[in-house]
Amino acid sequence: MKRNVERSALADRFENEILFPLSLDMGDILASRGGDYSKTLLSSLAEFADGKTARLGKALEREGFFLIEEKDPAIYENEPYFRLLSALDGVRVDDVSFGFETIEAHALFASADKTSLGEGKDISPLGYFSHSFRFPCIQKAGRTWMSLVPHEIETMEEPLGKAFGRVAVLGLGLGYFAFAASQKEEVSEVVVFEKDPAIIALFQTHLLPRFPRKDKIRILKKDALDYLEDGPFDFVFADLWHDVEDGLPLYEKLVKIEPSTCPVSYWIEDTIRLVFARFLLLLELGEPLESLVQEMPEWGEILEKCARLPLEERKSAQKDNASLRALLSKA
Repeated sequence: MKRNVERSALADRFENEILFPLSLDMGDILASRGGDYSKTLLSSLAEFADGKTARLGKALEREGFFLIEEKDPAIYENEPYFRLLSALDGVRVDDVSFGFETIEAHALFASADKTSLGEGKDISPLGYFSHSFRFPCIQKAGRTWMSLVPHEIETMEEPLGKAFGRVAVLGLGLGYFAFAASQKEEVSEVVVFEKDPAIIALFQTHLLPRFPRKDKIRILKKDALDYLEDGPFDFVFADLWHDVEDGLPLYEKLVKIEPSTCPVSYWIEDTIRLVFARFLLLLELGEPLESLVQEMPEWGEILEKCARLPLEERKSAQKDNASLRALLSKA
């Protein structure tokens, strides 16, 4: 088991330190080479990293840590909300603006949640397009704040399928979930909780008027952690974080106030659990708590509290989301 845990930790390092910079800056190098892009990527590692990392890449490919496949851009470009947003560009409210960015041809991007193969080994699905792909985004204070990339669409498909009745959406983002939920006949109302006034103003002025079912959507300028005050709801979808790093602390807070009267779905919950499970496994295998906190300082308080809980509860939390929610509600 220890070998797989270590490889999973290295897989995350490989993704964050090699694949992510490569996808942002080195797409032209991959585009210049033909053939199997998985092998092309791995053979390119030596150009950007030391020999140890290049050898690691080859080992990870043999172990199947990454699923790399070509994606059809038409699947995303034909999404009703994607087409709606394509008509906008350059609108601004205060320091928030709407625009577009590009995924270059053959640049790699995360395409779905992580999935587990057990014993500390998980798969990171990655995709690429054979041609450049233009996607809508919102920038705040000069940096990308929210975007409608394939990963967003793919990871919201499951919770959208579950939404019904009166739905609470925690975090407005680009409004994709609110739009898609409002299109469902089973959904009577979508109540969105967002505390950033500029994001709300941009959405209400330039996006909401274009919605076919805008009458179903209500936006409350309010901290999403107080959403229960406006209940009851039939379904809740939480999307307050940018990624796993800032996601776990917010996820913990929401789990502790989770209602027992309706289902709650959390964006990228599988990925949050699988990444956190690696830390719990390393703790179980004797990794000093101090070194884990140093690796992920944002999770320090949660890790310290979890370290005091029974081993069996920590082991159970690695297996499914319900067990992780139970662990964090006690931490």
